[in-house]
Amino acid sequence: MNYLWIHHCKNLGGVLPTSLGSLTDLEHVRISATNVYGEIPEELGYLPLLQNLTLSENKLTGEIPSSFSDLSNLVNFKVAYNDLTGKIPLLSSTLTTCDLKLNTFTCHQLNNTACSGNNMLGILFDH
Repeated sequence: MNYLWIHHCKNLGGVLPTSLGSLTDLEHVRISATNVYGEIPEELGYLPLLQNLTLSENKLTGEIPSSFSDLSNLVNFKVAYNDLTGKIPLLSSTLTTCDLKLNTFTCHQLNNTACSGNNMLGILFDH
């Protein structure tokens, strides 16, 4: 399976399972506009082929896992409209879209990023 697409399913709730990290062929994951809550599993950062990750418009909390620094193929990353907090790990320099708006992140300067509604400063990409 290369794609996991769940969008506008308000009847879908619960936490994201850690077992998603075992689907190593995933390239595109979109779980958005649902009632999914809780923290983003660290295991999502272990998907070596992942290019697009959208987890926007859910009820996710906590920080972006540090394992996301290892997503070297990530091009699009969207987690807008959640309740995420804390520092953002260094993300891949291959990113062309990074949508973080309306969370409560506390650091990093961003390029090509929609990040309104946060408290950002510092450096995100380490070139």
